[in-house]
Amino acid sequence: WRKEQPSMTCTTPEKVGPICTTSCGSFVVAGGASGTCYMWALDTGALVRVWKAHYLAVSCARVLDDDSYVVTTSEDAIVRVWNTGDLLDSSVSNPRASMSFSDHTLAITDLWTGGFGVAARILTCSLDQTLKSWFLHSSDPSEERSYLLRSVVLPCPLNCCTADGLETFAFVAGTDGVIYEVPLREGLRGVSDGGVSLGGGSEGEQARKRRRATGGGAVSG
Repeated sequence: WRKEQPSMTCTTPEKVGPICTTSCGSFVVAGGASGTCYMWALDTGALVRVWKAHYLAVSCARVLDDDSYVVTTSEDAIVRVWNTGDLLDSSVSNPRASMSFSDHTLAITDLWTGGFGVAARILTCSLDQTLKSWFLHSSDPSEERSYLLRSVVLPCPLNCCTADGLETFAFVAGTDGVIYEVPLREGLRGVSDGGVSLGGGSEGEQARKRRRATGGGAVSG
């Protein structure tokens, strides 16, 4: 602390956007504009994995709370789930996604991951005006749609999403400057229209918003 120079610098051959770390703080993952992802060990700065995750730029990357999987989304409208063990295994030369979801039709703009590790719920929102809720523990792993819990159609393209600590409501910011509140537990599966508008924020696009885990309020900017 109190040093003017960074403790460590890791370079990449391209511009990177989303970045996340494992909960243990040992590894960091970043997504590149080419669709390639990079993983570094933070204790040494060593680049431990480079892999082609998507066809277009990576838009979001998250690590589940138990560090079991890395979840990535992209402008190619695909969600991919990667086994962290495979990414760290030097004997695996070309890791393959454990799960891949392609229900979105336009670029995915944000990703939220819940608790409970491999049984986590994840949310994705997209320029196709939909918020989708996925459950990573499927009764039929061979059927992609068995992972999809809900798909909610909203009035405009969407920028970002989050949920409250109890995973009861999702909060989604649209390009119209409005935050929409969407219940996550209405019906087990299916497609529905709209959510409750919480009012506008700044003019133009909503940049980011997050909800406190206590459910005390929503913050937008």
